[in-house]
Formats: sequence, C-alpha cells, structure tokens
Amino acid sequence: MQPTPRGLVTHENPVPPKPRLNCIIESTQFQLVTPIAYMQRYSDIVREGRKQELTSAINLILPRVKDVEILTDQAGESYLSAVTKTGNQLPLNDLGGGVVRLFRLFLDFFASRNGMLLADEIENGIHYSVLRDIWNRAQTWMRDWDVQFVATTHSAECINAALEAFADNPEDLSIHKLFEDEDTGRIRAVTFSGEALEGACELNWEVR
Repeated sequence: MQPTPRGLVTHENPVPPKPRLNCIIESTQFQLVTPIAYMQRYSDIVREGRKQELTSAINLILPRVKDVEILTDQAGESYLSAVTKTGNQLPLNDLGGGVVRLFRLFLDFFASRNGMLLADEIENGIHYSVLRDIWNRAQTWMRDWDVQFVATTHSAECINAALEAFADNPEDLSIHKLFEDEDTGRIRAVTFSGEALEGACELNWEVR
C-alpha cells in the first residue's frame, strides 16, 4: 500500500503470464538455403553439448558423416557443411533430402522442448528401411525433451515402422485416421490407441 492525499492505494502485482508453449511445424518443403532459424537451432545444440547426438541421428541415413559445421562461402554467406570420416567437407544440402529432413527434425525436436512438434509427411525423402530407427529416436526425443509429436503420413510402411517402434510402449502412440463421411460429405476422424490399436493391428485393419 502507498499513502496518497486521498487515502491509501493498493498496488497489486500482476499475474505473470503463462509460459508460451513451443509449437514448431516441420513442412515437407525442401529448402535450398538453410533458414537462419536452423542455423540458430544448430548453434543451440552446440552450446548444449549435444552435437554428437545430432551426428548420430544423421548416421541413420549416412554413416560416413562424423561432424557438422557452419562455414562461410566466398560471398560471405553461411551454410552448414557435413564433414565425412575421410575429412571431406560437403554442403549439407548436397547430401540428399533425407539427410536434410532428419537434420531438421532433430533440431525441431530440440527446439520444441516442453511443447509440440508438427511434422507433415514425415517419411518424405527417407528410405523405408530406416523408418523404424527414426521412430525409435523420435520416441527417445519425445520422452527426454517432453515433446508431443504429431506427424502426418500416407505411407503404410511408415505406420508399420511406428507400430514396431512403440511395441513396448503402445500407450504412447495414437493413430488418427481421417475419412470422408459418405452421408454428410464431412471429414471425420477415428482414433486408434492403446488396446484398440493393438486389436486393429492383430485383425490387420487398415488404420492408414
């Protein structure tokens, strides 16, 4: 309280705003130039001492990469460069869409700590043979960084890989199937999770 000529005035402390929920959208658009946001996220990874985790993720697709660095070209533009085990340096974007997608996905998970990450068509650019490994990593990142992960896909291989990766923790996975209602023409959703998801898989129901 503070005295004034007209009496006492009570100053109330404003209620602090709730912390903003992180929400990042990872699109399928292939970037020829690495956006500054990913440069910043990469720098955060380095400062946190997690660059080896990033390299390990990239190794799921390209085992010969041992490091990632920020370099500057002759025009003064910064870009991300992958260092191979033989010492060669190659622009990250030259290593294929799958490597770039996985690189960005790892950074997005890290930047989405205590929040949500939305990924459109997660399997794009990624060979089906490593999808289960990627889902396993995603499961670890979700748990370690408290991230709610929502991914869209049209790929049966991608869904099967997710089912295999979450076999020991089925309660952590839900599949939402969208379809058009023949009577109303509206889009509806059916959710499979927990025991319902296990049952659907045992009966070979189409959940895609």
